[in-house]
Amino acid sequence: MILSDKILLRKKIIRWQVKLEENKRILETINKYNKDLDSSQPVIDLEYEKLEIENRKLERENEDLRRKYDYDVNHLKNIIIGLTGENKELKSKMASLEDTVRVITRSLNLNSTNSSKPSSTDSMVQRIENKLRTKSLRKKSGKKPGGQKGHKGETLKMVETPDAIKKYNVCNCDTCNANLKEVKPIGIEKGQIKDLEIRIVTTEHQAEIKKCPVCGNITKANLPEGVIKSRITYGEGISALSVYLNVYQDMPYLRTKEFFEDIFDVKLSQGTLFNKINEYGDKLTSGYELIKEVIKHKEKVVHFDETGVNTDTDKSWIHVATSKLNAFYESHQKRGRVAMDEIGILPVFNGTAIHDSLSSYNKYKCKHGLCNAHILRELNDANENGNQQWAKKLFDLLLKIEKAVEDAQCNLTKGDKEKFNIEYAEIVEEAKSENYETNYNQEQKKYNKINYTAFIKRLDTRRDEVLLFMIDPEVPFTNNLAERSLRPIKVKQKVSGIFRSDMGLDNYLKIKSCIDTIRRKGKKVYHLLRNASNENSTIEYLGI
Repeated sequence: MILSDKILLRKKIIRWQVKLEENKRILETINKYNKDLDSSQPVIDLEYEKLEIENRKLERENEDLRRKYDYDVNHLKNIIIGLTGENKELKSKMASLEDTVRVITRSLNLNSTNSSKPSSTDSMVQRIENKLRTKSLRKKSGKKPGGQKGHKGETLKMVETPDAIKKYNVCNCDTCNANLKEVKPIGIEKGQIKDLEIRIVTTEHQAEIKKCPVCGNITKANLPEGVIKSRITYGEGISALSVYLNVYQDMPYLRTKEFFEDIFDVKLSQGTLFNKINEYGDKLTSGYELIKEVIKHKEKVVHFDETGVNTDTDKSWIHVATSKLNAFYESHQKRGRVAMDEIGILPVFNGTAIHDSLSSYNKYKCKHGLCNAHILRELNDANENGNQQWAKKLFDLLLKIEKAVEDAQCNLTKGDKEKFNIEYAEIVEEAKSENYETNYNQEQKKYNKINYTAFIKRLDTRRDEVLLFMIDPEVPFTNNLAERSLRPIKVKQKVSGIFRSDMGLDNYLKIKSCIDTIRRKGKKVYHLLRNASNENSTIEYLGI
C-alpha cells in the first residue's frame, strides 16, 4: 500500500471516529429526550384531554350557534316571504283603489258635455262658474238676435170684414161747441183690436118623433153620432182641446182640469181626461199604423233612439223611429233587440239607420250611421277625465269635417274625403298606442278599470259609420232629430210623474206620433184633433 493511500485511509478513519462521537452525543440526547418525554407524558395526556373537552364544548356551542343561525335565517326568510306577499297584496289593493278613485273621479266629472247625462243633472257649482257654457258642443251662429235678413215677417194686419164694429160719434165741435149730431161725417179713422172671446156653446139636438097617419107606425129621426138621448156630453172642441193640452203641451191631468174650470167654467174630471186620451188613441190608430208602414218601406234615412219611462206597473222603454217628415213612437218592456224585433221596423228597413252605439242596432242588415254628438261627448270624457291627447285631436277633426261638409253644401271632393280618412286613421293609431302606454298595467298584465280600448276599437272598426255624414249628403252629423223627439216625453214625465197604465201610455204615443208627423209638415195640431173622428180626413191631413 502506498503512502498516499494510507494517508487517505487515516483521514477516513478520523472522520468516522468524529462521526461516531457525534452520533453517540445525538443518541444520548435522544435518550435523554425520551426519558423527559416519558416523564411528561401524563401531563401531556391531561392537557390533551382538557383540550378535547374544550373542543367538544366549542363544537356544541358551534352547533347551537349554527342551529340558531339556521333558525334565524329561516325565520327571516319566512318574514321576507310574508312581507313580499303582503307588499304584493297591498300593491294590488292600492292599484285597485287607484282604479276606484279614477272611476269615482270620472263619475263626478261626467256632465252633459262629456256623457249622455242630461243637462239637468249638471252640478250647481258648474253652472254658477259658467264652466259648462264654454264647453257646449253647440256652435255660435254669428247671427244677431231677432229676425234675419230675408226672413218673412208676421206683421199683424187689419182685416177687411171685422166680426164686430163699434162706432164713436162726434156730437159737438171741439172749437165752438156747435151741435154736430145731424152733420154727415167727411171721413172715418179705423183701428182694430184682435182679442179672444172665450165661451162655451151648448147645442141641443132634437130628433123628431112622428106617427104615420096611414099605418100608425112611430118613426124617429136619428141623432148625430156622439149625441146620447137625454144626456149631455162634451163635443169635439172640448175633447180635442183637452187632448191638445195634455199630449202636445204636456200639461198633467190636474192642471188641464184646472184650465177648463178657470177659463171655460167646465168641470172635467181627471177620469174624463184619461178616457179622452184613450178615445183619441183609438181614433188615430189607422193613421198611426200608416206612419209606421211609411217609415218601414219608403223612408231613406230614419233616426232611432229609446228612453225609459215609468208606469204604475213597471218601467217601459219608448222607442222612436223618425224622419224629417214622419215620427213613430212605440213602448215596450225591453230596450234591446227583442223590442226592436217585435216593433217590426228595423228587421225590414232597407234605408240608413242613424242611432247611437247601442249594440242591438248592429244586428240589422240596413246601412248604419253613428251619432257624432255622442262620439264628441265620449271624446270630451277621454280628454278631460282620461288625459288622452288623441281625443282632442279627433274631436277637432270631426268638427273640421262637419264644417267642410257644410261649406261644400254636402258635396266634398274625392281628395278631401281621402285626406280626412287618412287623418282619422292616423289619430286612431295614435289612440291605440297612447291608451296602451297610459292605461295598461304591466304588473297585473291587464288594463286599468278606466281605459278606452273598446271606444277606440269602435272608432276603428266603424269608421265608415262615423264618417257616413261626409259621404252621404242625406245623412246628418248627429242623431239629434230622434233625441229632440224624445225630450218632450221626458219633460212630460218630469211634470206629470209616471204614466198611469200601459194602455194610457200606448194611446199617448199614438196621438203623439200623429201630432209630431203633422208638425214636421207645418200643419196645425188642433185641426187634426178636431177632425180625428173622420178617418179619411185624418189620413189625408197626415199627408201619407
